Amino acid sequence: MATRWGMEEAVRQSGIPYVILQPSVLFGGGAPFVTALAGLARSSPVLPLLGGGGLRLQPLWIEDLVTCVDRCLGDNAPLGRALPIGGGELVTFRELVDEICAALHLRRLLLPLPLAAARAQATIMTAVLPRPPLTPAALELFSFDNVTELDSVERAFGFTPRGFREHVRHHGLD
Repeated sequence: MATRWGMEEAVRQSGIPYVILQPSVLFGGGAPFVTALAGLARSSPVLPLLGGGGLRLQPLWIEDLVTCVDRCLGDNAPLGRALPIGGGELVTFRELVDEICAALHLRRLLLPLPLAAARAQATIMTAVLPRPPLTPAALELFSFDNVTELDSVERAFGFTPRGFREHVRHHGLD
């Protein structure tokens, strides 16, 4: 997160016209967050609910992000602003995992895992695995809710983004 903030500051201070989009977690089209959780659900009978599962997210469909980027390139671009954007609904991490499992037709044991325990595991995995499934950097995302106002995309770009649950129930995870 510090790297992301530093890059945003560099853009703000550059003197060039800018729009900084700050999306919540993405889904669809191979977006890494949901894809990684789906892969874990396929391979493990137990899924960790990091931080207990209560973290709130506002998943944004990747095609809606593309629409936002496209509109930033037009004449009415909201220049000189950082815009937090999110999808059409709020879900907890537990609800997101439940929805992924339902889409995959899998039943999994969901085990609450305190962030302190997850950090210790991530540190060990990073030291011994070439491609660890969990890293300390990834856990930074679980230290705060990743949400904004539900109408953020509509106000900035004039359309309502897809909701995660509805999309997954009608189109699956891809």
